[in-house]
Order: sequence, then structure tokens, then C-alpha cells
Amino acid sequence: MHTNRVLTLSDNIFAKDSIFTDAILILTGSLVTAVFAQISIYLPFSPVPITGQTLAVLLVGAVLGSRKGAISQILYLIEGAYWITCFC
Repeated sequence: MHTNRVLTLSDNIFAKDSIFTDAILILTGSLVTAVFAQISIYLPFSPVPITGQTLAVLLVGAVLGSRKGAISQILYLIEGAYWITCFC
């Protein structure tokens, strides 16, 4: 049975699909999420700030697709767990 694969934005930009390119895109996605998580907007009517992390997760998922995007966010969680165990 043949399934049609939906191309993502990263598939259209990078014509040749390789493991190295996928690894770089996944690492970049996790780093984008880490940087955007540092951005916070405090609202006067709520004690909980709005962070850019939500935007980054949606952006990474839209650009990389579901599989690479999910792997990127899992890598982000591993990076955070490593940082907590090593530096706290």
C-alpha cells in the first residue's frame, strides 16, 4: 500500500533528505524552543506570564512536521533535564 507523504516547509527548503540535515534541523528546533522560552510577557491581571515557548513549539511543529518536531521537543526536554541535574 502506498501512502502519500505531505511535504513540510523544511522538506521544501532542503531538497536532499539526509540524516545529517535532519539532525541539524532537530537540534535547531530544540534550541529555538529554548531561546523562545526565555521571553516572557507579564500581564497586570494575571500572575502567570505568557512565554514565547508556546509559539516556538507550534512554529517548530509547522516547519519540521510531526515526527521531526516531536523529536525536537523531546530533545528540548532532555536538554532541560540534563541542565537541572548538572547545574542545580
